[in-house]
Amino acid sequence: MAYNFVRGNVNQTTSQYLGVDAAISIAMPLTIVARCKINLANTNHNIAAVQIAGGNQAYSIGVNSGANAPFSTAVAGGVSSFYTATALPITIGVWQFIAVVFASTTSRTVYSNGNSLSSGGSFTSPGTVTGVRIGARDNPGGGLNAPATADIAEVGIWRVSLNVNEIRSLVAGVTPDRIRPQSLAFYAPLIREPVDFCGGFTLTNTNGATVSDHPRVYA
Repeated sequence: MAYNFVRGNVNQTTSQYLGVDAAISIAMPLTIVARCKINLANTNHNIAAVQIAGGNQAYSIGVNSGANAPFSTAVAGGVSSFYTATALPITIGVWQFIAVVFASTTSRTVYSNGNSLSSGGSFTSPGTVTGVRIGARDNPGGGLNAPATADIAEVGIWRVSLNVNEIRSLVAGVTPDRIRPQSLAFYAPLIREPVDFCGGFTLTNTNGATVSDHPRVYA
């Protein structure tokens, strides 16, 4: 089972997401990966973020399904810095693999299904972040930043920059715990229970995200 998230269109505080604070301590370099199925066009979706509580320091990856360049990363460390990769539009209702490698303050590379879309975009390092959000990111001004309407599964966060061959192994269906496990900081397959397999933390399910069919992977 994956998890299905729905944003609250009238009242965003009713949006569904999973989260845990103080679960990990991580800084650059880092890699974030996830499998996602976008279910609503023409809007922004935060898929996975590693942040401090409140979101004023964060790394995240998301999707703008209404643009010709839908894959985006966000970095907040006093000043938000957004970077969007060139790609074909998202197909609504289809599972895909996305990843971002934050190698340094001058290097972040976005991948879609194993293809390196583009890299670049300088930013100021947020420093050390300590918690995770899946399906949204906290907004420093309060509330949530671009909560998702999507199915999400197999979220992994590493304390290293994964290389393209490792990314392609994940695309092929290898689970994150098989790729550099010594550097894996967080892994939530989201099969039935919303649990981080690395730290053993249970993620808080805010507003009742529900289980859905899981994408195919090879444990």
